Parts: sequence; structure tokens; C-alpha cells
Amino acid sequence: MGITQQQQDSIVAHYELGLPDGQVARLAGVSLATVKRYRQRLGLPTRDVKARRGRFGERVVLERAQALGLAVEWRGHATAPYDLRIEGRRVDVKAASRGRNGGWRFRLGGVRSSFHSRYRYRKDYAADCEVVALVCLQGEDEPVAVYLLESGTVPSNVQIYEGGEWEAHREAWDSVLPRQWPLAA
Repeated sequence: MGITQQQQDSIVAHYELGLPDGQVARLAGVSLATVKRYRQRLGLPTRDVKARRGRFGERVVLERAQALGLAVEWRGHATAPYDLRIEGRRVDVKAASRGRNGGWRFRLGGVRSSFHSRYRYRKDYAADCEVVALVCLQGEDEPVAVYLLESGTVPSNVQIYEGGEWEAHREAWDSVLPRQWPLAA
């Protein structure tokens, strides 16, 4: 079922005011999914901070892998349980900003919430992907760090500090390659 021209105009008008999708949906009298669908059709980016951070992290991993000459492709479909395929291996990308304590925290538990926490779903990293890429976002003038971990061994809570226990995984691109293809330094 389609929506009226008045509802479409309301979506655009409220988006242009800078409102988040949930609020746009309520004001336009449509579902959140409808707002997302029409926003995407119109080429309007999301205003959701977590979604934008995640997309940025995916782009960082994609660009770094391509710069190393690795074969990279986006996930097969929007609901895939991973974000990228690098050299045929499924890679799930998570991005976090630096916390007040100077480190980055990644929660990789077995249950995930959708944006706006409307739905909860099971997440099994070991089954859904081979590699988890943790993207540590820093200040504007500081380089972004990428930590690559095998999905079967990643704990549900990862705290990363520069020089900490996870440092061996920093830019460990050889972990995304099949075992017989070591990455030349």
C-alpha cells in the first residue's frame, strides 16, 4: 500500500527540519520503515548517529582493504549478518568513538537491538562471519585504527586501549585472508 502525496511531502518537510526518522514517522502518520524507504528513494542520508558511524566504519575498512589490493565487496543484501566480503571472507564491521576513559568499547553480545530499539534479534558472530573489524574512531586530525579479530574467538565485550592487550590485532589484515595467503608487509 502506497502513501499519499501529503504524507510524502510531510516526510520531506520534517526531514529538512533535521528531525530523526522516528519523529518524522509520527508527524507524517506513517511507519518508521516507510520513512526509511522514502528517504532512501530520495537519496537522503540517515540522521541516526549510530548508523552514520557504522557506515563510516564500513567505508574505512573497505578503502583500507582495497588500498592493500584485496578483493572487497559489500554484503550481498541489506539484511545480511555481515557487512563486507574481503577475499571471500565475511567481515562484520563495528565502529566506536573514543570514550571518556581514552579507550573504545565494543559490545558484541548474543542479542542485538535494531535502531531505535524496536526489535531484538540473535547475533552469533562465529556463525555470521569469519572476521570482526573493530574501527576505533578518533578526533578529526587523528588516524582511525582498525583491529581485526577472528569471529570465533572474539569476546562479547572488547575494550581497546592503545598499546593494550588487543594491539597485536591492530591492522592485522592477514587475518582476513585465507590462511595460505600471507599478506606481504
